[in-house]
Amino acid sequence: MEKALKILFTLTLLSLLVPLRSVLAQGVNQCTLQYNIADFLGAPQYTGCTSNAVIDYASQQGICCLFNVVFKLTNWAFIGFLVIAIILGLVGAFQILMSGGAPDKVTAGRNLIIFAIIGAAIALGAKAIPWLVKVIVS
Repeated sequence: MEKALKILFTLTLLSLLVPLRSVLAQGVNQCTLQYNIADFLGAPQYTGCTSNAVIDYASQQGICCLFNVVFKLTNWAFIGFLVIAIILGLVGAFQILMSGGAPDKVTAGRNLIIFAIIGAAIALGAKAIPWLVKVIVS
């Protein structure tokens, strides 16, 4: 069981590298936006930062490429942590159901459910990272 969780955690971490690889594989001087950054930034100089726009790094709108990467990474992190949290919650519930009233197994299942709740909170925290980057950059 512990080995399976380690493997699942490792696979999740590796899956977080997929968007980073796709970002680094783009052209050196430009990026293609996947998200509508203009609405997020809300400033008039970033009106060209819409979905599928091609932005040069050297332009004033180059910051949109940074936010595109941040959104991509945080979306992957959100999905990864949420999947792990759901699996931990299900495993914890299964342990409680199959415990047969043994206090140590009930405690182990309860701890897994608590870890799942903490994982879901971390996943929600990943969605706040773009706003933190916006505050830091602005």
